[in-house]
This record gives sequence, structure tokens and C-alpha cells, in this order.
Amino acid sequence: HLDVAMSTGIDESRVVVVCLTHEYFRQVEEAARRGVYSNCLREWTYALARNKCLVPVIMEPSLRDTSRWPPGIIAMHFARTMYVDASDCVGTAAARITHEVRAKTIRPRRCRGLAYGTL
Repeated sequence: HLDVAMSTGIDESRVVVVCLTHEYFRQVEEAARRGVYSNCLREWTYALARNKCLVPVIMEPSLRDTSRWPPGIIAMHFARTMYVDASDCVGTAAARITHEVRAKTIRPRRCRGLAYGTL
């Protein structure tokens, strides 16, 4: 069952990577405002409820400027958070995320204090 797989994956993770696209922003915000749960909103809400370290990964060049993000709950949580820019090369970004996690520089207690910018 999809819900079991999503919740198990989040529960067994120290870090949850959130791939940000305009469509992801739209789905989370629309579902939250209408009170309808989409899979994106379910994952988002569950990861927050479980106090997971969320690492935003920008997948579209137009999202590099956080001041221009669509308004809503994602911008509220991530607008001043360090992010990984994968808008040009996903492979390079994946290597940066892997390196950071393996080096244990990303820890749940440090996530709330990360500075604005890119990893």
C-alpha cells in the first residue's frame, strides 16, 4: 500500500529530501487550502510531524530566488533555509546531498538553523 511505503520510508530516514518544482508547490498548497490530502501533502505533513530534517532541492531554475517562490506553507518553512540547487544538473546535486549526509553535517537538530543559500 502506498501510504505504508511512504510512512515507512520517512520513519526510517534521518533526512527527507524535498524536490521543489512549481507543480510540487501547487499540489501541496492547493491540497492544504482545500483540505484534500494529496500524496505530496501527506509526505510533507508526515515528515514535519516526525521532526525529520528536510533538505529542499530546487529542481527548476526559476525557483533559485526564494523571494519569488509561490506564497504558502512551503515558502514559510523553506524561504530562509539552505537548499541544494539541482536545476542544472541532478547528478551533481545528488553527489552533494550524499556527501553532506555521509559526512554527518546534516543532522535534525541543526536543520532549523541552516543559513540561506546553497549547500
